[in-house]
Amino acid sequence: MTRQGSPAIGVCIPQPDQEWTAGALWYAEKAIADWALRDPDIRFDLRLSASVEKQARDVADLIETGIDCLVILAVESAGVTPIVREARRRGVFVVDTDRGLLDNEHDAYVTGDNYQYGKVAAEWMAAELGGRGKIVAISGIPCTIDTLRMKGFHDGIAHYPGIRILAEQGGYWNKGKSQAIMESYLRRFGRIDGVYSQDDGVQEAALKAYAESGRSDIGVFFGGTGQRATIRKIMDGDPLVRATVTYPPSLIATSISFGAMAARGRNFDGFYQNQVPSLLVIRSELITRENASKYYIADSVF
Repeated sequence: MTRQGSPAIGVCIPQPDQEWTAGALWYAEKAIADWALRDPDIRFDLRLSASVEKQARDVADLIETGIDCLVILAVESAGVTPIVREARRRGVFVVDTDRGLLDNEHDAYVTGDNYQYGKVAAEWMAAELGGRGKIVAISGIPCTIDTLRMKGFHDGIAHYPGIRILAEQGGYWNKGKSQAIMESYLRRFGRIDGVYSQDDGVQEAALKAYAESGRSDIGVFFGGTGQRATIRKIMDGDPLVRATVTYPPSLIATSISFGAMAARGRNFDGFYQNQVPSLLVIRSELITRENASKYYIADSVF
């Protein structure tokens, strides 16, 4: 897809409801502003969707406005895949970001290494627990990346028969829902050794529930994404928050660049193929007190 003149790019992402999605909005606006300086003839239309139904309507509307490229971060994979499939049928170049679409309904996909994201968490927690203990888990929104993260986590824990996962429930990466789930776990189980919450913001909710319970049995918490506040805790030697794993919301900015380059028939310097790659996977890296300072950005929005 190469468009001369003024190509139109629609960007559709979730309405921010927690730290990571707020970071995604910040990076989306930054990328659009950067490209406006670099190539002012490209037209961008940014839409924020508070629900999967709203996102499906937003994408349908963007198609009708005549966009050449759609950059999407799905609210939920299944609910928006049909309308994205329709966009591709009508010739729209689709750059999928993060949460993924069903049946690979995209032309390019920018994501983190979600399987490794879960596996890194499992291996670190198992080591901290000495290979034995009882864990509860709070998963995320039903989507492809949640499935991969939890598969990586389960596969990692499977190597440690002395560790038992007591329960797992989806908190939709929402603090309120996740705190209620953690409160339920604390009522149900007399002893918990570790909590895997898959997200640093969700981890804050789990920690709040734990603090309010007055209990002192849990020794290991692990979230994920590499949120600034969590990295600060790690650097400061917090006894309960000792590690996290990277998953930057700047993925959306890279996706916007993919869309802009595809619209102009351009590619990366030093990349010999004619089109942008169909898949870009960003590595998930473990952050501990030993390396946390390398990842801490004081003025970051995330």
